[in-house]
Amino acid sequence: MKAEAFGLLKRDDESKDALRMALEIADETTRCRPNDGANWQRKAIILANLDRKDEAIESFNRAIDEADRSLDDNPGDVEALWLRAECLEILDMKAAAIRCYDQVIESNTSLSAGAWIRKAKLLAPEQYNESLLAYSKAFELMLGKNAGIPVSTVWEEDGFSVFTSAWFDGNQILLVSQGLYNQSSQSLDRYMVINTQLTSNWSIGADKTKAADILNGR
Repeated sequence: MKAEAFGLLKRDDESKDALRMALEIADETTRCRPNDGANWQRKAIILANLDRKDEAIESFNRAIDEADRSLDDNPGDVEALWLRAECLEILDMKAAAIRCYDQVIESNTSLSAGAWIRKAKLLAPEQYNESLLAYSKAFELMLGKNAGIPVSTVWEEDGFSVFTSAWFDGNQILLVSQGLYNQSSQSLDRYMVINTQLTSNWSIGADKTKAADILNGR
């Protein structure tokens, strides 16, 4: 029943009644397990979809508090770090989220590559060069020296180059990017990324993205 109710969040035709039913279940789970930050995060997502923004933010902050308590007891709790980073990302607190993802990266666990990808996405709107470097680090962790990055210039004029980069594993393309390279500063002025299934799997998820859009007025 719980899984079915939360599954309703992903339907385009979700109704307020379905969301309210999911909220009742979320209320019960947070009462029964008040120290579980993931429960508070799920409740926050439902509240955001009901446009109850203040309550949603309060629940996201409670999720962060519970993650902090878990980290006080066990500083190596990577799941708590990931939850904290994700909540901060949804709340559009990018710098704080990146710091948390950096801690996940330093843990050298199975989540480290995903943390590099999340960091790359957060950096992308403004810090192009750092974002591409983060993608490179993710693929190095996943594939080691098997990850390749061919670069080809497709247009060049007045000190600028437009190029395409593709990360690949054998014949499988992992990510494609196109960028405007400033030869004078030897850095990217802008770029765009075309994600594949591999990188999309590490994205924040449709339900959480929708909550973030509602809370941040996007």
